Amino acid sequence: IVGLRGTVQDITERMRADEERQRLSAAVQRERDTLSALINSMTDEIWFADTEKRLTLVNPAVWKEFGAGVFQADQVERIAASFEVYRPDGTPRPVDEAPPLRALRGETVTDQEETVRSPASGQLRHRLVNAAPVRDAGGAIIGSVSVVRDITARKRAEEELQGSRHRLMAAIEIAALSVWEYRPDTDVVEFDQRSSEIFGTGDRNEMTIEEFLALVHEKDRPRVADQIRRALDPAGDGLYDTEYRVVRPDAVQRWLAARGHAIFTGDRQSRRLVRAIGTVMDITTRKQSEEALEKAKAAAEEDNRQKDHFLAVLGHELRNPLAPISTAAALLKRIGPPDPTHRRSCEIIDRQVAHMTRLIDDLLDVSRIARGKITLRREELDLTEIVQRAVEDHRPLLESRGLTLHYAAPPVTVCTLGDAARVTQIVGNLLVNAGKFTDRGGHVEVSLEVDGGQQVVIRVRDSGIGIDGETMARLFQPFAQADRSIDRSGGGLGLGLALVKGLVDLHGGHVQAFSGGAGRGAEFVVRVPAVLRHAHQVATPAAGIGPVSRRQRILVIEDNHDAAESLKLLLELSGN
Repeated sequence: IVGLRGTVQDITERMRADEERQRLSAAVQRERDTLSALINSMTDEIWFADTEKRLTLVNPAVWKEFGAGVFQADQVERIAASFEVYRPDGTPRPVDEAPPLRALRGETVTDQEETVRSPASGQLRHRLVNAAPVRDAGGAIIGSVSVVRDITARKRAEEELQGSRHRLMAAIEIAALSVWEYRPDTDVVEFDQRSSEIFGTGDRNEMTIEEFLALVHEKDRPRVADQIRRALDPAGDGLYDTEYRVVRPDAVQRWLAARGHAIFTGDRQSRRLVRAIGTVMDITTRKQSEEALEKAKAAAEEDNRQKDHFLAVLGHELRNPLAPISTAAALLKRIGPPDPTHRRSCEIIDRQVAHMTRLIDDLLDVSRIARGKITLRREELDLTEIVQRAVEDHRPLLESRGLTLHYAAPPVTVCTLGDAARVTQIVGNLLVNAGKFTDRGGHVEVSLEVDGGQQVVIRVRDSGIGIDGETMARLFQPFAQADRSIDRSGGGLGLGLALVKGLVDLHGGHVQAFSGGAGRGAEFVVRVPAVLRHAHQVATPAAGIGPVSRRQRILVIEDNHDAAESLKLLLELSGN
């Protein structure tokens, strides 16, 4: 080796340039990675196209909606032609109006709505498209970018909201409601055209609360003002519900029903009124109907009072002649000839007077019950004894009609608190009713029992003509009778069962009727409260007063001359 020859070159600048290039390349890659991550994470669809109208990049949101096959036709025109796309008016969108193509022509597309049939699901999807051209540093177009957002859920919500609004407006229209809104910042109540018609304000559709209150009837104004104040008070519940009268500028008076709700913001400590909304309905016709109904009701009640008064007077006036007739019949028995015809005639008079007396007594009792004039003489009663005596008192009547009468009672004393005479009347009326509607050969059963120690149950069951549904509905109404032919009619005014119900009610009980229908008999069930028997003697009907053997001096006071004279003669014949 003779020697070594070489050169040395300073490459510092080159190394620095290489390092800078590597640094810039890494920075660009990081930006690309960041941009790619950003694009890939977006739920909106991102479409990139170049100036050759080729699709160069899409994000996963596009693959999810259209599938990976979207790249099989890289030309934007072919891709746009492969989908069903519609304008907002429902007409098909031409291919050349596709937002990426418009952006390549230099247009900027902002919030364009369109509907696309999704290849993945086959459903129509609503989309909002924005597209813009991509330019280089010199301003030349080098591509386009499109951002597509799926607004299907929003459109459906808008459609549902619109549908709700339409239904609400239809309901408001059908119900003849008018709508109002109050805003505290302006202190103005705004209302619709129907409200203007109601208030008679012409074309005005707003007024202050003071102007509104000026239209309210002076008798209703303080109440309405107080309800408005409480509804708008942040410390209250914000509810407004009232009825009032308004006097329109043309002096026409209308009845209105108003409802509303105040809307507040903030918590309980710092609540602030935002607005109040509500409705108004013209209820003048309803109020007029209610007023007419009240007048009719008052008139009917007055007519009913007059009827009850008339029945009471009529009953008394009809009963007055019966006393002298009955007394005269008793006189004829004592002083008349011992002729069988004469005696039968007197007995006929007695029976018919007794029948007439029962009818009039029923008429008077119904009138007294209706007017609340009956007072019970309440005492502890032995129902076992009272019901049995009532049964025995009516046994001759029923047996004379060819009926069989049975009575069953428990071996213990059954007690209640009531009026002995009225309880007897209840049982008697039920027995008379059974005898009236049961044909010869039939049977009537009376039973007494205690139901659970709380109630006394009296049952009167017959094998008679039964009760149909129409009659059952009005059975306990005064003057209601079953529809019987004349040859089977038992007579009467149809007051017996009405009296039974009225008297049972006065005793704190209730009465029910049951029947299997026409020809299947009937059963009446009376329930009254039971009481425990006390040590003292319970009441039973008083025994009759025996004849007085000593001659008496008697003063007869009677405004009916015939009644006084006939009674005087009878008493004189009795040795007084």
